Amino acid sequence: MPLVGTAAKPFSSLSSYTTRRRQSLEVCSAVSRAPNPVCRSRKDSTKGGLTERGKAMHKRQLRGMYIPKEALKYHFDPREVSQDTYLLCILRWGETGTPWSHWVKNYRYHAEVYFLEKIFQTRKSSKNINCSITWYLSWSPCAKCCRKILNFLKKHSYVSIKIHVARLFRIDDKETRQNLKNLGSLVGVTVSVMEIEDYTKCWKTFIRGHADGDSWIVGLKSEIRKNRLKFQGIFKTS
Repeated sequence: MPLVGTAAKPFSSLSSYTTRRRQSLEVCSAVSRAPNPVCRSRKDSTKGGLTERGKAMHKRQLRGMYIPKEALKYHFDPREVSQDTYLLCILRWGETGTPWSHWVKNYRYHAEVYFLEKIFQTRKSSKNINCSITWYLSWSPCAKCCRKILNFLKKHSYVSIKIHVARLFRIDDKETRQNLKNLGSLVGVTVSVMEIEDYTKCWKTFIRGHADGDSWIVGLKSEIRKNRLKFQGIFKTS
């Protein structure tokens, strides 16, 4: 018996409704089973950009704690020529502070600038406690980023930084070489080419579950040596 104040739905209409409902569920089920479903974020009605949810999802693809194995293997392989720059970071406050690891990639900002202007500002202590930063960069900093890092360190004298690079960016450019030299000459700064132990450290720190399978690193020795000699040449010239 229908509830008071409602009319019973004719059988034919109910049957039609049930059929449409079943078809709708079948379509939804088919979409959910589709391989590699695409998340279509709706456009913002005022700015034409992504919704807040879409922005958050996109942001997660540009930064995080763990990096995909394939990204680490490709973007930090000195034999490859990647168009992106990845920055893997280990940050520690004080002598006994718990290390904090994170990674970012370039998008609108250079990865180094994004870390200094966005991430560090949200992580820094209210007190000027000594802070040590270790970077693993897929490309060495450009001339402009070298100046940005220098200016940052002059304003934050309590910060020391070690920068390990997988590839050399425009290493023959006079301005780039000079700015790298200026950066490496600053007290509290170390700039060097990534060695095998650095790759092993990144694999254990930034791959979820301390995954095995880092044997691919062995094949990088020859290219690492070439880059090391080129990089050391910057600091030998007057």
